[in-house]
Amino acid sequence: MSFAKTVIAPRVGGIPGFVRNGETGLLVSPDDPAALVKAMIRLDRDDLLRVSLAGRGYESAMKKHS
Repeated sequence: MSFAKTVIAPRVGGIPGFVRNGETGLLVSPDDPAALVKAMIRLDRDDLLRVSLAGRGYESAMKKHS
C-alpha cells in the first residue's frame, strides 16, 4: 500500500484491521483460491477500482505509518 499498489490480502489475523475490504484493498478467504482468482480478474477488468483502491490504500498507509 505504501507503494500505491492495489492489495489483495487474506482475511486473517490483523490484516482486516489494516486493509478495509473494497475501500483500501480486497480481502479474500485464505483457503479459497477461487476467491483469489476472482479478485485478481475483477481488478484486471476494472481500472477505476484498481486505481481507487491503490490511492486510498496509499493514503491510509501514509496516515498510519508516516
